[in-house]
Amino acid sequence: TAGSVGLEQLSATGTASSSTYLRGDNSWVAAGGDLSFGGDTFGADKTIGSNDAYALSLETNGNVAIKIDANGIVTMPLQSCFLVHPSSEQSNPSNNTTVAFGTERFDLNGDFSSNTFTAPVGGKYQFNIVITTNNIDNAATLLEWTLITSNHTYRPLGNVPDKLFSSDTGDHQHFAASLIADMDASDTAHVQFYQTSGTAQLDILTLSYFSGVLVA
Repeated sequence: TAGSVGLEQLSATGTASSSTYLRGDNSWVAAGGDLSFGGDTFGADKTIGSNDAYALSLETNGNVAIKIDANGIVTMPLQSCFLVHPSSEQSNPSNNTTVAFGTERFDLNGDFSSNTFTAPVGGKYQFNIVITTNNIDNAATLLEWTLITSNHTYRPLGNVPDKLFSSDTGDHQHFAASLIADMDASDTAHVQFYQTSGTAQLDILTLSYFSGVLVA
């Protein structure tokens, strides 16, 4: 009758217990395998683990999003992250000129193009900027390297106070900055140059870098 079938009425092979389950081939098989799932007690930590010395990966749409190797080291191959630098020297930029970063060292998610980074998702992004210059005009009272995003303009990231140089300098000068910016999906970010007073004679050298990574 309904609800009256017991284990002795089943033809399954093996032994039923709290650590086995009835598999589709009508056999009792021990739970476990390559993966373990723990923390079934209410209020306890939940654990997903690999039971052998192989990497554990989380995939989406057929691509590895998170990988944990056998040593516990975590990588995220699709996480937005890039590093670029100029392909050639950029000479005599006028005010509000976008710094040209034509060479990619890497661009994990393909989010950098035409001197501009485009956020694939909303989040907090860390940007790092290193600008190396030559031939600064000593008449300049201010040099600005500005990070312009869709949500906010960050300035100045570097400046030259009035009369820092007694004469036009051919020496390399470095400007560096790092910050975390909030961005929405499809927001953009690029670096611009601005100079107050003096002549547009500065050179932006290829030893300049722009990088960014999604951190939260």
